[in-house]
Amino acid sequence: MSKSRPSIFPLFFFVFLLVSPTLAHAVCISGDCKNGYGIFSWANGDEHEGDFKNGKADGQGTRKYWDRDRYIGGYKDGQKNGHGAYYWANGDRFVGEYKDGKRNGRGAKTYADGTRWIGTWINDKRVWQPKKDCAQLVEYGDDELYKDFEKTFDKQVL
Repeated sequence: MSKSRPSIFPLFFFVFLLVSPTLAHAVCISGDCKNGYGIFSWANGDEHEGDFKNGKADGQGTRKYWDRDRYIGGYKDGQKNGHGAYYWANGDRFVGEYKDGKRNGRGAKTYADGTRWIGTWINDKRVWQPKKDCAQLVEYGDDELYKDFEKTFDKQVL
C-alpha cells in the first residue's frame, strides 16, 4: 500500500494570496521607472508617464488619475514641483506653480463655467491680495502669465 504525500499546493496558494496584493499594488509597465523615462501604474488606476529618478517621478511628466483628473508638469522627488497644469474631470483647471506637491506661487484657476481667478497660492490655498481684486489682477499683467502657461500645457492634454 503506497502512502500519499501531502500536497504542497495549499501552502503555495496561501503564500501567493499573502504576496499578491503587494505585487498588484504598483508596477512599471513600460520603460525605465527607476532612472529614466517610463510609465508607472498603480492598482487604483492612476498612471504616471514621464521622467524618473531613484524610482520617483522627477522632471517632466503626466499623471492620469483614476477619476479622469490629470496633471501635466514638473516633478521633484515624486511630488509636483515647478510649472504645471491640473485638469479636473469636471472641466475646472489650474495652471501655475507648484512646490512640494501643492499649488505655491503664481497661477490661475479656471472653473468649468469660465470664471477665472488669477493670483497667488500658498500651500494649495488662494491668497487674496488686499489692494487687488480679480479684475485688477488682469490689469497688472498676470493675464499674460496665464496665457503663457495655457499655451504650454493645453496642447499636451489628450
